[in-house]
Amino acid sequence: MKYFYSILFILTIFLNVNAFGKDSLSNAPITNVISVEIPGLKIFPNPASNVVTIQSDKNLLKDVVIYDVLGKEVLKKTLLNGVLDISNINSGVYIIKITENNSSVSRKLIIK
Repeated sequence: MKYFYSILFILTIFLNVNAFGKDSLSNAPITNVISVEIPGLKIFPNPASNVVTIQSDKNLLKDVVIYDVLGKEVLKKTLLNGVLDISNINSGVYIIKITENNSSVSRKLIIK
């Protein structure tokens, strides 16, 4: 019982959802986003320096959000052509969240 709250806290962080029903990375309300893979998703190059290309089988509009390791939103864009300009972001390790057609995927992105 002594470690109950510590374990509960770790599980909450691990599941990436806080107690208020919001995405803990973006603080946005959780909607009906299905956590399945985006068919044919490719993010390249990774590591990247100036641009990242994001492609999928359907090539629909993609909402892209980049977060730093502390969960702070660094960049938010909607892409049609799949090319994301990251030249204004400092070098480091980031999380890139891509949403397309009610599917959402998060990946590690390294910017050099």
